[in-house]
Amino acid sequence: MKLAKVLFLVWISIWLFLFCRQYLFNPSFLTRYYHLALADAEGRREMSYGSEFYRYLRFCEESLPARSRFQLIGPPDWSLDRVRAHYYLYPHRLSDDPDFLLVYKTPLFRQSETVLYASLDKESFILKVKRD
Repeated sequence: MKLAKVLFLVWISIWLFLFCRQYLFNPSFLTRYYHLALADAEGRREMSYGSEFYRYLRFCEESLPARSRFQLIGPPDWSLDRVRAHYYLYPHRLSDDPDFLLVYKTPLFRQSETVLYASLDKESFILKVKRD
């Protein structure tokens, strides 16, 4: 019974050390967590999405017509930003046959049969696909 108590205390001690070392060895982590805890929903999204990408998503949400289909150009296929965009822009739908191309941080991107719909800056903009 004593051995079980000792092992339990050792296990708890190791667990507490591993849990707390991120705060001890990186104090900025604690500051960031504090700001995250005090932030409202918009602030939390901005911190987790990244301020630039979140600004672009808000721009897209304000600019796109209701329930339009889009395709995201810029972030790699494996990037979590694609999932975040899909989630944030709902009820707009990610599609292989889009009405709009959302171009993020790709200033030289051009595609035929599109026109500039809205622009956040020189690198990030929205193209409207022309339909016949």
